[in-house]
Amino acid sequence: MKTCFACLFVDRFVVGTFVTWFWLSIICAFCPILMLFAMAFIPETPRYLLMKNRDNDAKAAFEWLCDVTDKKLVEPEFLKVIELKQ
Repeated sequence: MKTCFACLFVDRFVVGTFVTWFWLSIICAFCPILMLFAMAFIPETPRYLLMKNRDNDAKAAFEWLCDVTDKKLVEPEFLKVIELKQ
């Protein structure tokens, strides 16, 4: 999210000096559109999936978010998330 805000400031102040308002508005619209498409590839949060009783999906999402190859390292943290659900 911070990257998009930084991108918008760079767009407005740097690029805006070289292009017209029309092109500047198209360039500034690129970040939100990019984020909209990127959200399709981000899994639901493990907490949300646990609330919907989708434990296997929650564990898979947690492993994806932690980005570790050893699944044994994820297990203790995932158990903490399950405890917080209750």
